[in-house]
Amino acid sequence: MPAQLTVPLEAADFAELMGALIENAARFARRRVRISGGASPGIRIVVEDDGPGLAATRAEDALTRGGRLDQAGAGHGFGLAIARELVEAAGGMLSMDTAELGGLRIQVVW
Repeated sequence: MPAQLTVPLEAADFAELMGALIENAARFARRRVRISGGASPGIRIVVEDDGPGLAATRAEDALTRGGRLDQAGAGHGFGLAIARELVEAAGGMLSMDTAELGGLRIQVVW
């Protein structure tokens, strides 16, 4: 990720966003989490893991407040929903699909 990459968020909001995305990836990763980003085209941040992934039909559930797909372990199901709200409030879009690593890839684009 370029050191000079800037995003249209306050520092506290960016920390909350990245905390939610990285915590989710770390929770489900088998061994590896990869974070990347760039500024062409648009500003892009990608967080990927090598975990079990997520069926496309469950993506919206995972992005809904309280929408916990994993009932085991800690958490209340707010992290990814808050992440999406932060991104959309700043004019961006959050999407989820399958990572090159085999797990979940969450991409944020402005």
